[in-house]
Amino acid sequence: MSHCASYRNYYEDNPKHGLKPRGNIARRPTNGVFALENSVEISQRRRIGYDPANKELVILPLHRTDEENCVRYYHGFVIDELAQLKGRQHIINAAKKAGYQLPKK
Repeated sequence: MSHCASYRNYYEDNPKHGLKPRGNIARRPTNGVFALENSVEISQRRRIGYDPANKELVILPLHRTDEENCVRYYHGFVIDELAQLKGRQHIINAAKKAGYQLPKK
């Protein structure tokens, strides 16, 4: 059982996501910290954020949790094409509800 009444969210890059997409691996966000700070929860282990300066819709998976210091660490990746969300209507709905711009493609 956690002693944490609340958690601080912290963004960290995941080396899997580079500056450009590679195959099925999406690129990392330009400003992941901003996307996380302005994100909404879409499930217990995922958030979705939007960076209007870079026009990036960002999925933020929970990477790990530090129960001792009450910190949740997230990494992120950018959704550049709507096809990346195929079959994930709950993510599209959450983005629309939050007022985030969806990719045009």
